[in-house]
Amino acid sequence: MIFVTVGNMDPFDRLIKAVDHWVLTNSHNEKIFAQIGGGQYIPSNCEYVRRLTPDDFEKRFREARLVVSHAGIGTIITALELGKPIIVVPKRASLGEQRNEHQLATVRCFKRSELMMVAESEADLIDMLSRWDSRVIPTTEPPADNLKKDLWEPDEKLLKYVKNFVQDQPQSGMILLTVGNEPMDRLVKAFDEWIGSRQDIQVKGAVAQIANGSYVPKNCDFIRYMTPAVYRQMFDQAEIIVAHAGIGTIITAMNANRLIVVMPRQARFGETRNDHQLATVRHFSPSPQRLIAESESELSAVLDRAIEIHQRQVADSTLSIAPAQRPPDESLLSFLRDFVSSSS
Repeated sequence: MIFVTVGNMDPFDRLIKAVDHWVLTNSHNEKIFAQIGGGQYIPSNCEYVRRLTPDDFEKRFREARLVVSHAGIGTIITALELGKPIIVVPKRASLGEQRNEHQLATVRCFKRSELMMVAESEADLIDMLSRWDSRVIPTTEPPADNLKKDLWEPDEKLLKYVKNFVQDQPQSGMILLTVGNEPMDRLVKAFDEWIGSRQDIQVKGAVAQIANGSYVPKNCDFIRYMTPAVYRQMFDQAEIIVAHAGIGTIITAMNANRLIVVMPRQARFGETRNDHQLATVRHFSPSPQRLIAESESELSAVLDRAIEIHQRQVADSTLSIAPAQRPPDESLLSFLRDFVSSSS
């Protein structure tokens, strides 16, 4: 089966139309299944759906012998971790499909990947589909629970490229949103809307880890789950962390002395069983490295403040040493250790 996916929200009619035309004009034995998002073009020659649940997406990915996709970082990482060959067609700003050409820059970095093939045009895609032969492409299937476990290391070239790519954002640095293993749509939606309102922050400079939430970001790259290896790489490169008030995330940010914006889960929204996260953030007074938004209505202003602090720190030579070299807040670390001990 060839699985074609453009993501659940933004359309990519050019890709879907090219695949549909190839199905009509070529003889092949492959079943084609397309996920077309909010596109206007409706394929006539293959089975399709507009959106997939996370479970259905994973099922289709595992069944596929070949994946055809836009150049989304999350889809590429998933393909590499599952050992699936993938043909990537970058969305183009020049065609109104993207706000900038970061997808084109991404695929040009990885043209020689063993699993990843790059089609920069519809003609390239038709040619690659016509010549595709699974006998010359590795299709080893990893363990069934691989997506959420650190059993296979991600492609180091990809991680290195992501690292270098986000380091080219001197104004804002990389911003990483993480909600952990449980969804928090309220935080993801407020963050995504803020990114959309900040024209000075490039989409490539923000990545959201959203678990199995229903809300899908429109203004930044996202991935549902990260293996520990990918999480460490992304956390190490992030200069601003946005997260729920999880003790583990807070401690990790403090140990790395990262600037963190925290918004607590609340029981009344069904995000947690009680309001211990709200109590946690209320215990702490905000600091230059730890900013608190108690609700989504406060998040935008707090994120603006985080950007201002980061920009000032970059400009200030007295604060320009690497984050890992600055000592963490020992008083807060002590409190959190006591808190965790008393809760266990």
